[in-house]
Amino acid sequence: MRSRESSSLHDLFHDRRKGSAFWLKFIKFFAIFNWILAATILILIDASLPKSETFFDRIFEVSIQPFWTIQNIEIITAMFCIIFLGSGISLVANTRYLKRKEDRLNLSNLVSFIVSWIAIFLYFGFF
Repeated sequence: MRSRESSSLHDLFHDRRKGSAFWLKFIKFFAIFNWILAATILILIDASLPKSETFFDRIFEVSIQPFWTIQNIEIITAMFCIIFLGSGISLVANTRYLKRKEDRLNLSNLVSFIVSWIAIFLYFGFF
């Protein structure tokens, strides 16, 4: 049987969170959303790559473009800005929820924050 002191300490330090809060769902959502945007960025970059000449191009004398097409660069930069803002907000929210021993920083949001920051820096540094 518990004493009155241990009961009040238990009530004081007992974790009252039953389910995942809105911000924890938000953190997980943005981790998934960032990966979807990153896959879309990779597809757009692949579409912008210069095409290499193949065997059939030489046989049928098909001309290819040996240069990058940069028509998608503004879309890619906007996607990196969305990733940067979303992962930044979710990292701030994640640091507010680091109270329990099991709570961890979301590594996916941290990596996407750093990579998007580097990509935005490179874009505005070179263009």
